[in-house]
Amino acid sequence: MSTLLPVDDPELAPELVRYAVERADDRCITLVAISSTNPGRYAEGGGYACDQLLERQHETAETIFADAFELLSADDCTVETKVLTGRPVREIITLAEETDATNIVVNEGFRTGLSRLLSRSTAEQLVRQAPVPVTIV
Repeated sequence: MSTLLPVDDPELAPELVRYAVERADDRCITLVAISSTNPGRYAEGGGYACDQLLERQHETAETIFADAFELLSADDCTVETKVLTGRPVREIITLAEETDATNIVVNEGFRTGLSRLLSRSTAEQLVRQAPVPVTIV
């Protein structure tokens, strides 16, 4: 059982991590970064651009994770990290179900990739569809 913490912005992640740690009953946090890049959408010869984009997204995730670990080092928390590729809402819900997550904590403006262009944020969609409580910070 853990708190899922989907993160996509290095500047907002520390606030989200602090909030989750202060309120996590189970002291187990799973940090999740979602890459919404779909390699199948790139035409032949576009793989290099896709690879660069995925690499950049993974580097951002690693930066967020490193900063979060630093914040959590003083707390008695178990921290797990996941970098997932796919549709953010679907991936987070699947992970919540697979890990028996107790809740999901997201930033109010949590949006990834193309979802930034849509009218409803990923956070809003999670509130409507997630099998566990969702807290928006």
